[in-house]
Amino acid sequence: MTAERAGSRPHTLVEPVDEESVARWWRELVKRHPQAVALRTLEGDIALAELDRRSAKLAQALLLCGHGKGSRIAMLMANGPDWIIAWIATQRIGALCIFLSSFFAESELLHALRHSDAQLLLLEPSYLHHDYAARLEAALPDLAACDNTAPLLPADAPYGRRSP
Repeated sequence: MTAERAGSRPHTLVEPVDEESVARWWRELVKRHPQAVALRTLEGDIALAELDRRSAKLAQALLLCGHGKGSRIAMLMANGPDWIIAWIATQRIGALCIFLSSFFAESELLHALRHSDAQLLLLEPSYLHHDYAARLEAALPDLAACDNTAPLLPADAPYGRRSP
């Protein structure tokens, strides 16, 4: 399907996909400007090279846990350095990142987790007056019984189940 623009050549409504990936773009950016300030926080500036180091460390941990290209990883955290690090890490390993709103109520969180088919949830326990861990536990009561030594198989989020 084509469309005409005044004074230009016909083009397709679906432009060709650029082969540039976020991971490739990130590597090039860090390579060109490693000491450039990426973030300014109350604790101080964070350079691109430091963000790169932290995201590489998380990406390695995700790979060691069996996640990689095509994995569906949900994130429930406030906007900040950890959010950026987690997102870059998911892109480094080729995972699909599912953003969960930090404003979700328990029912919305449960709905999103049920229907997103997430295999992993990266969670910031709390931020300011938001207690994400408590909200998650209210949405998925099975979490309270978790002893952290076995895979969690919440009955309320069947798509998030991962068998041992």
